Amino acid sequence: MRITYVIDTHVQADHRSGGKHLAEVTGARYALHASAPVHFTFFPLHDGQELDLGNVSLRVLHTPGHTPESICFLVTDKTRGPEPWFLLTGDTLFVGAVGRPDLPGREQEGAAALYESLHHKLLCLPKTLEIYPAHFSGSACDTGMGVYRLWRDSGYALGALLSGVVADLLGMRAAIHLVAALTLGSGVLVALVMRETRQREVEPQG
Repeated sequence: MRITYVIDTHVQADHRSGGKHLAEVTGARYALHASAPVHFTFFPLHDGQELDLGNVSLRVLHTPGHTPESICFLVTDKTRGPEPWFLLTGDTLFVGAVGRPDLPGREQEGAAALYESLHHKLLCLPKTLEIYPAHFSGSACDTGMGVYRLWRDSGYALGALLSGVVADLLGMRAAIHLVAALTLGSGVLVALVMRETRQREVEPQG
């Protein structure tokens, strides 16, 4: 199997993407929507464009709102049939929420664009379509609790510091195992705390 495309669904506002580096290492095309505000060469994608990957094809859906260049991918497995199988939404959709429209700093324009994308691009898709939103249930990017977002960002900083120390003392393999353990542990902890919080929210009062 050969990697032919490395695609980011949008330009991240809070961290750097490794997509461009991965494309360079593998010899693949690094792709973004044509309107992406970056200052390097990339393979431009356009609304409605089809990417043929053998038995699988991707159709690009331009869904501005979370960011102006956000895209989703309608995926068809031609061995199953001609109809689309599932949708990869990027950060246009989360579990139980939609992507926040204020990150580029134009809240009203972003919210209006997101409304149009949801109602005129996504909600009109077949109801049999499987939907794969970004992140995961209980993610700090989900239905938005500021304390968990702060917890996540603090955890990133602490994890980076600890992994650097471990890499210096015990080597890169030990650091990788540490990062994996911290990621798993923090994910389980956040999920448990958020489940408890949501249970309290739905309990009858008085």
